[in-house]
Amino acid sequence: AVVSTQSTGITRITRDSEAMTCKSNAWMQGKAEEINTLQDKLREANRVAGSLKNEKKSLIEATDLLQATNQQLKANLETQKIELERYTQLQVRCTQQEGFIEQLEARLAKHGMSKSDQDREIAKQMGVIRDLHNRLQSHMDTMQDLNRQLSTLNQENYRLKSNLEKEAILRRSLEDDMETLRNDIPSRQRPAGKGR
Repeated sequence: AVVSTQSTGITRITRDSEAMTCKSNAWMQGKAEEINTLQDKLREANRVAGSLKNEKKSLIEATDLLQATNQQLKANLETQKIELERYTQLQVRCTQQEGFIEQLEARLAKHGMSKSDQDREIAKQMGVIRDLHNRLQSHMDTMQDLNRQLSTLNQENYRLKSNLEKEAILRRSLEDDMETLRNDIPSRQRPAGKGR
């Protein structure tokens, strides 16, 4: 009877030991899978973070280039404004010269200059006026082009700034997620039921 009782006790201990081993193995397998999943997520998060970092670098370089171009265009625009002011003054002088030519024509006629000489002098003065007018028109066209380019650059600048802000928000969110994952891995590795 004693042997039977001992045999039953040993069988029960063996069965309990095997059950505990199975449970422990299942728990460890589950934890290993959780850790693998978390590590995969962390690797993916690191990959996305690297990609976002490269994209941010490209956006910053593009923004810097646009800002430099923007500054250059503003300087060009300022120069064109000065030129426009000069040519506006020239236009006023051209108008004054037209009046002067009419007066000169009247004086020449009065002093007996031939009509062909008068025509040559007038043609010469008109050529100067036309040249000034053409230069003025060319500068005004250039200024309009610069204004269009400046407007386009401002829109692109705004778009890039908006993209950078979105990227910064996404990056902060991703960094928070990565921090949560890093903190979560050690707590999941700790077996249940162990003392602190």
